[in-house]
Amino acid sequence: MRLPAIIKETFSNLFRKPATVKVPIEEKLPPAPGYRGVPRVDYSKCTGCGLCARYCPSFAIELITKDKRRYPVFHIYRCIFCHQCVEVCPVKAIKPTEEYELSTDRPSDLIIKP
Repeated sequence: MRLPAIIKETFSNLFRKPATVKVPIEEKLPPAPGYRGVPRVDYSKCTGCGLCARYCPSFAIELITKDKRRYPVFHIYRCIFCHQCVEVCPVKAIKPTEEYELSTDRPSDLIIKP
């Protein structure tokens, strides 16, 4: 690249609005269309069939037995947000969300239990 082209590019970008956002932000930004966030479970609909755990490619879902019923436990720190669990659930108990803020200082916050 020639020097005049570099100078022209520098000055054209000098007065543009930044493409990034400073963190921490005061207001939550809306996610992009089609964004896959944290999956959430409606435990009242869940039948405990185990298909979500079987088809999860990152092994982020395990089944536990509680009160003689099986429930999925989501380990969000393992999840790759592919939403395969949402697609495979026969009763549509797992719903996609647009939740994207997952930072925490307690690892237990990243486990979704019944």
